[in-house]
Amino acid sequence: MNKHYDNFKEITLTTNIKAVIDGYYTFEDTIFYGEKGGMLSDKGTINGLEVLDLKWDGDTLLHKVDGELSNPVEMTVCRRARYLNTAVQSALHLLDGYYAKLGLYLPSVGVNPDNQWFEINSKDIDEAHLVEVQKFMDDCIMNSIDKEVSYIKGSEYEDEFYHKFDELRIVKFGDVDRQPCGTLHINNTSDIMNFVILDHEKTSRGTKVYFTCNFATNDKFKEEHDLLKNAAKAASVSKYELVDKVNDLVNMTKKQKKEIEDLKKELLTYKADE
Repeated sequence: MNKHYDNFKEITLTTNIKAVIDGYYTFEDTIFYGEKGGMLSDKGTINGLEVLDLKWDGDTLLHKVDGELSNPVEMTVCRRARYLNTAVQSALHLLDGYYAKLGLYLPSVGVNPDNQWFEINSKDIDEAHLVEVQKFMDDCIMNSIDKEVSYIKGSEYEDEFYHKFDELRIVKFGDVDRQPCGTLHINNTSDIMNFVILDHEKTSRGTKVYFTCNFATNDKFKEEHDLLKNAAKAASVSKYELVDKVNDLVNMTKKQKKEIEDLKKELLTYKADE
């Protein structure tokens, strides 16, 4: 188990090349995390060269860079991407704990910054429930709950499924959630920064809830702000008048459609008379 993953803010490392396999490097040590366990891969550089790909070969992480490397090796993980990927992973852990206490669980999740969501195995989810979930996440962030990491024998864990593992890494956030996990996590729930529920829809298995957190919220706000600004500019109104302008256009379209239908009827009547 890579102990560097216990502190997600550890983003620099000096090490040496161990081997080169089909264009991928392995090192004596690594600070990078490759996509696994529902968490996206890190981004960053090695000796100033962009990391193009990270993939696992068992417990060994293979690194592909944009060029050739030589010792010593200086690794730098992109701080922004590390925060974003780790925040969403930890937010979902908190939600795991929240729903477990309700006798529910999350059968699937989405962690892509452009599309963050979780699915609940229940269709009895309404706006009032989501207001409570939002309050729960707000409280977790404001209460600054520390993450605790411990290592135990697999046979010591309560779920028999994990007894086959020699060692388990247990991630715990206060009394909210405790579970085995090998991915990175924020050091404190305040590192999530923000969490906003956007929308929800029914699925075949329950309810899918869309949200945004951490830097993804910043990006989404800027994207939608620009979209609103450009739409208002195209309509020659301020963004605050845009809704009224759209409603006017919709009503005008309906009116014109009715006028066209009336003219068609008059034309048919005229032709029939002739």
